Amino acid sequence: MPGTCGIFLRMSDSSLIGKRKLDHIEICAEEKLERITYSARTTLLECIELLPLYFPTRSIDKIETKIQFLSTTINAPIMVSAMTGGIDIARKMNRILASACQQLGIPLAFGSGRIMIEDPSTAPSFKVRDLAPGIPIIANVGIAQAEVLPVEKLKWLVEEMEADALAIHINFAMEAFQPEGNRQPATVVETILRIKSEVNFPIIIKEVGAGFSPQQLELLKQCGADWIDVAGAGGTNWIKIETLRSDPRTGMTVGPFNEWGFPTAASVMWAVKAGHEKIIASGGITNGLEAAKAMAIGARICGIALPILRKLLAEGEDAMLDYLKATIDQLKIAAYLCGISSVKQFSNVPFVLSGKLKDWISP
Repeated sequence: MPGTCGIFLRMSDSSLIGKRKLDHIEICAEEKLERITYSARTTLLECIELLPLYFPTRSIDKIETKIQFLSTTINAPIMVSAMTGGIDIARKMNRILASACQQLGIPLAFGSGRIMIEDPSTAPSFKVRDLAPGIPIIANVGIAQAEVLPVEKLKWLVEEMEADALAIHINFAMEAFQPEGNRQPATVVETILRIKSEVNFPIIIKEVGAGFSPQQLELLKQCGADWIDVAGAGGTNWIKIETLRSDPRTGMTVGPFNEWGFPTAASVMWAVKAGHEKIIASGGITNGLEAAKAMAIGARICGIALPILRKLLAEGEDAMLDYLKATIDQLKIAAYLCGISSVKQFSNVPFVLSGKLKDWISP
């Protein structure tokens, strides 16, 4: 395909999960953004205005961007969020992403490891530690699988990936419109409590683009998860993506739900109110200023996925790396303009809320 620099190749895969992963990559890479992202709903980060504490106190290149994440010092509070794994193109992508993350000193999250559990021969697509010895790596599995799998299988997944933590993703909205989706409920709180009690690695609870409501975040506080990733609405819209893979009947059903989800900014603020302290903001974050705003309202670190995937597959590895470097530079500039010397101090920067965000977070 033109513009993919030889990375993206459409190919067949005999497994149902493998075909789905290929579909997801192809749709995210090729479709117009308006067909795979939210239209009317935004992250609402545009409703936040930072109010500088002081005049700049140090030069931009002296701004401290390092923070602690999963017992590791990372060079910036930016994470390459979960994308893929388990198929040949995913192996190539994950190795390129791992190399870039190691170079920048930032974390990498894998896509769902369900395919590896069901078919261990797919493990090489998740093996990148040789390229990324010094960064946090996050394994990933869905709540539907976490509920029924023996904990030993989850331990095996983390060990085989040489990961530092396990993300358990909660994606009921996505599954509802996925052609092969699981439409059954899950015992979310009980499952996470059980797993947490039997493992010695950190657990991250994440959405996949629809965000968490205040009541859901209150329930998740009971789980004892180490981190919460709100993955809010405003960026990639998995309901739309799954609808593109579905038959016409699903297209007739999906209409009222195309904007379903809770904006990223609102979910972060609700998470703070619910008592969560270690919060990852993802879902529609595209630049360093948006990351700075998310950190000002309570996030510790911010995740980005779709812009990285599209940059990599359309323009190549160097362009993707430049995009990440620019994002970190933007974060530094935001800190400079806010008169702080470290990105950790964004939590002290005053801000003004306006527009729809005030409505979302009002009692």
